[in-house]
Amino acid sequence: MLLLYWLGMRYLTRRVAAAEAVRRSVHAELQRQADWLGKAQEAARTGVWAIDATDGQVHVSAPARDLFGLPHGSAPLPTEAFFERIHEQDRQRVEAGFAEAWGKREPFAFEYRVVLPDGAVRWISARGAPVAHHDAGQRMTGTLMDITGRRQQQAQLEHAESQFRELFERNPLPFWVFDIATLRFLAVNAAAVQRYGYSREEFLAMTILQIRPEGAATAVRHSVADAAEPRDSAPVWQHVTRDGRFIHVRIHSSTIRFDGHDARLVLAEDVSERVAYEQDLQWRATHEESTGLLHLRSLLDAVDGWSGADAARCAQAFVHVQLRDLELVSPTFGTRTREEIILCMARRLARIGEGHGLVAYVPSDAFVLAMRQAENWHELVDAVKAALALSIDADTGCHRVQAWLGIAFQQPGEAAEQAAGHAALAALEARAHNQSTMHYSARMAERAAERLATVGRLRTALANAEFELFYQPILRIGDGAVTGAEALLRWRVDGAYVSPATFIPLGEESGMIVPIGEWVIDQAAQARQLLGARGHDSISIAVNISAVQFMSGAVPGHLRRAHAHYRLPRGALHVELTETAMLQRPEIARSAMEELQREGVCVSIDDFGTGFSSMSYLRDLPLNHLKIDRSFVQDVHRNRRNASICEALIALGRGLGLELIAEGVEDALELQWLRDHGVDSAQGFLIARPMPLQDFAAWLERGAHAGTQGTADAP
Repeated sequence: MLLLYWLGMRYLTRRVAAAEAVRRSVHAELQRQADWLGKAQEAARTGVWAIDATDGQVHVSAPARDLFGLPHGSAPLPTEAFFERIHEQDRQRVEAGFAEAWGKREPFAFEYRVVLPDGAVRWISARGAPVAHHDAGQRMTGTLMDITGRRQQQAQLEHAESQFRELFERNPLPFWVFDIATLRFLAVNAAAVQRYGYSREEFLAMTILQIRPEGAATAVRHSVADAAEPRDSAPVWQHVTRDGRFIHVRIHSSTIRFDGHDARLVLAEDVSERVAYEQDLQWRATHEESTGLLHLRSLLDAVDGWSGADAARCAQAFVHVQLRDLELVSPTFGTRTREEIILCMARRLARIGEGHGLVAYVPSDAFVLAMRQAENWHELVDAVKAALALSIDADTGCHRVQAWLGIAFQQPGEAAEQAAGHAALAALEARAHNQSTMHYSARMAERAAERLATVGRLRTALANAEFELFYQPILRIGDGAVTGAEALLRWRVDGAYVSPATFIPLGEESGMIVPIGEWVIDQAAQARQLLGARGHDSISIAVNISAVQFMSGAVPGHLRRAHAHYRLPRGALHVELTETAMLQRPEIARSAMEELQREGVCVSIDDFGTGFSSMSYLRDLPLNHLKIDRSFVQDVHRNRRNASICEALIALGRGLGLELIAEGVEDALELQWLRDHGVDSAQGFLIARPMPLQDFAAWLERGAHAGTQGTADAP
């Protein structure tokens, strides 16, 4: 029995020891699990709590105390200690919800704010549910989790979304979102509704293709498929509003995720005004504003850009249309009439250009037409002539317009500018030869080159002392006395003289005639001083004044200074004017001639009868002499027509009290006829050829003119 007792004790002791070892192992495991749970709760900022129905005390874990900012300890806390920490704006809601869940024994879940002792606010997610407790009846238990970070992120997202919504909706530019897959609108803002005219509901039932013009679908889909970011659209798109109006927009877009869709956020910037402004600038850069036609440079660039089989097979034709006498329209009828005439012709030629090629306006009252099919040039010319044949109705009446036409053909390898220049040169030749139409020839270019070279030499002729004055005597027919001499300008170049008929017009065109004319006045005054010093005080020097020089208004001043500088008596210098000089601006001419008369300068009308021959200026302008042109004097003794004209001119001059001077007398019988009909003076080869000053002075001193008188007296 004793043995059995000790054996039983030993077995029991071993079992107890084994149980104790198991208990300790379980306790250690539980402790480890509790530590892990505590660390997990601490890491997750999660705590647990429990409330017994019997005493209403709250048992909380240490992490739960930390979340509420409660002091550490193991003693339970009253429920009020927890509710006091809840934010006053959430407290009533949480208390009511907790009471309802407790009363109905239902689970609950709340998110609310707690206020910590330092005033900081923390968001808590509280979850719980009633559970049965074996010794305490009903118990409510649950978890507390710190969700401050999540709520802050949510608040930031909500704020960002609110800002996006605010920006999206209130943006003054059209904003929309569309589905990349279906192209359907997902959202639009008020600006889009207002700008495009569709309601929001209509927009959301449409695709983006419905606000594009027809034929744009491929380009739109290609743009949508482009994955490049950012999406600032370089090209300008055209959109169509509900009323069919086209607007130009620049698109700025970005890919976003919107309501579960892969979408595109689009900002549509209306650039219609800017596009219109740029188009207007581009149009102004290539067109002449007053007529709406191309600038000549734009036309030439376009012609140079023509290519293809037609351009390679045949040359282009150019027609230069130079309108005539428009410079007289403005002073006569006013600038507005001139503008109306040009605009009407521009419209007519523009219609012609639509069927044949291009038309440009050149501000010097000219048009240039370029034609692709050069072999049909006659059709173009006929159309232009038909347009010119029609009268133009303006406020000042009905006007007929004439023009000189120059025609040229662009040769292979020749620039359009050169061909257009050839047409302009042909128009100038047509003007010079008074023909309505003229074709370009190589000889024209040669003559133009010669003219340019002459003008170039003319600009340096004064500085190089290439000009000379020759003097042709003027004889008083009655007694054979030399009363004056006409100073004639000569230009010696490389030992030969250039014809005045060549360089005088060029001098007028280039403006060089003004300084040349000043030099002539000075040289004539100096010659008159020399003649006076040699005892020929009765001889006056006549100087030819061009229209350009006379209209400059400086001639009276130059003559006054010449008289003063060389101490010449009144009447020592005369001026000879053409009818053109007096008719261009009669009022200025009258004023200048009256000033000349006050200075003692006699005024003659040169080449009378070959210009406009207006009788009014003979009546109204202060004149002294009338010179009968050589073309009427020639063979006057045997040509009845010339004799009739000379008789009429002589009667006219006598009636107006003007002294008559006949030019170009080369035959003694001509001189006799002039004497018989009462002409006062004469000059010409019969009397003497033009000669340098020293030769003229010597001729006077020899009395060579006396022989002329004797010849004139012969039958």
